[in-house]
Amino acid sequence: MVTLCDLGVHINFIVGKKNIDMRTMAESVAELESKELTPISFKEYENIQLEFTSTDKNDRLYYDGIDLLPDEKCQTDFKGNLYLMPLLDGEKYTIFKHSPDYYAMRKGRFAIRLMHDQKIYYQCFEVCPQNVNDDEWAIMQKELEEEIQGLSSDIIRKNIALGDNENEVAPSKELYKFFVIKKHFKNILAALIDIKDKPNYKVEKDYRLEPLYRATYIDNITVKDYLMKGTGEEKYLVPKRVYNYNLPENRWLKKIIGIYERELYLFQESTLKYAEYVEKEIKDLEKYAERNIAVINAKKNVLGELKKYLETVRTILSISELIKSQEWYQEIREVDSLAIPHVLIYDVRYNAFYKMYKELQKNTINIKWDEGYAYSWKLSSEMYEIWCFIKVCRFLISSELGFKETKGWIFDEIKDEHILIPELRPGTKVEFKKENLKIKAYYNLALGRNINNIDKEKEPLFSNSRHVKPDIRLDLYKDDTYWCSLIIEVKYRTIKNFWASDTACKEQIIAYKNDYKSKFCRGFSNEEFVVRKINPIDRVWVFNPTHDVEKIIEKRNEGIKFIQLIPGDNHENVINELKKEINMAFEDELL
Repeated sequence: MVTLCDLGVHINFIVGKKNIDMRTMAESVAELESKELTPISFKEYENIQLEFTSTDKNDRLYYDGIDLLPDEKCQTDFKGNLYLMPLLDGEKYTIFKHSPDYYAMRKGRFAIRLMHDQKIYYQCFEVCPQNVNDDEWAIMQKELEEEIQGLSSDIIRKNIALGDNENEVAPSKELYKFFVIKKHFKNILAALIDIKDKPNYKVEKDYRLEPLYRATYIDNITVKDYLMKGTGEEKYLVPKRVYNYNLPENRWLKKIIGIYERELYLFQESTLKYAEYVEKEIKDLEKYAERNIAVINAKKNVLGELKKYLETVRTILSISELIKSQEWYQEIREVDSLAIPHVLIYDVRYNAFYKMYKELQKNTINIKWDEGYAYSWKLSSEMYEIWCFIKVCRFLISSELGFKETKGWIFDEIKDEHILIPELRPGTKVEFKKENLKIKAYYNLALGRNINNIDKEKEPLFSNSRHVKPDIRLDLYKDDTYWCSLIIEVKYRTIKNFWASDTACKEQIIAYKNDYKSKFCRGFSNEEFVVRKINPIDRVWVFNPTHDVEKIIEKRNEGIKFIQLIPGDNHENVINELKKEINMAFEDELL
């Protein structure tokens, strides 16, 4: 362990109005992972500045997530890694502030590396969730993963992993298998090049009809054939040395190459699809570029990583063709036994393939990320929003409400294994039924603005308001007649924070209650009367993780309910409220 002042280095984090002075650093990763150093800690979305000065102006400071900073703040080393240079006294780096230019750090543990006088020193910092505690965050993440593997995660980005993270879950199978192949491929490449020219073989004896004068040597079979045929024949059975490549280890080699090629083609397909999705996201964000600078840059980084993945896939597949084009490779048949040949264990070349094969076959995914990659979580606010939508779906199919899922995202579309990054995309719909009742749950679906373009089945609502994209919307139907809707907004903030002081947020929620119209609600046939007189939105709910004494706060005059929805809690009160809401919508007829 080293004291920074002894190195002439000063590193200080300014979190809000609080100073967190980094006094010591570890001299090795092992020393850092021994947990003798207390990590620096701050919360998501806190304003953070960094003071970094040194008597040596050649010093460099690296940290995980530095790629989220505006580019002009960072320098790039010869390996392409970003770093910060020492500043003059009084100058500061802004790590995060609430601005379109900055992207918040995700929850997790991140490494800091100081390069000083050709030596590297280590520390780390922790980003904690802002409005839930660590246990609640872990429950939320666990429940998302139980629904769909990889759902609580975002795309891979460059990160210095600090050993195994006990809270880390596995990514999707597609991504995992790609990283397994990528991790092993340096050894595989060396083995391929060597095996291509020097595969294992057996020298065997074969007999061919040839003139005796061409025979290199003869044996008793040749003599016997000569005695039987006599001297009148031109050709006799002559022994020849032949090379047999159809050995068990080569059959397994062929099998393994086929397996990883199939995985790579599947990964390539899913990556291309996801890249298209990210490109569309970027285009949509660029419509309001001034408000989304940091998010756009982050998405572009994602797209850049995806393109690197695709280039890696193409490289690996092209190299595989080297060995597949060899003449001896064509002689090899399929594996006819599950027994593992000893050569796969003892020959270092074949063993390289076997090690990768075993890891690809694992049912339990456990990988320590290669080349400094780590899987990063979504922002807690994004996770909370997704989690709330899934909880609403689960509430509807609970025994208390008794609906049955019929179709939609979580129950059918997303079950495809070949998905690179599972997404809850805007406009996602899940449908539920109970007797003559039907509920359609929408996630982040934007409403139309024209009464002439609405449809009672596909889109019964419209609004002239600028607030047309609620987080969650439940459309209620009776006997296939659109009845009304429940709007649920998700706020990863305290009630006091966003209701009392955020005018724009308050305006948004009130608009959801008052400005949505429909010509189909509650079965009325007089279109003009319905649009003018009947509000299709009885109430707007606001989910939040606030730990208030009152779990439900109702503002009757505004038609708004603030409802605590906290991971790990017993949600019986929320289920009862939802049951009551549906009862009231249908005048206590059915539930």
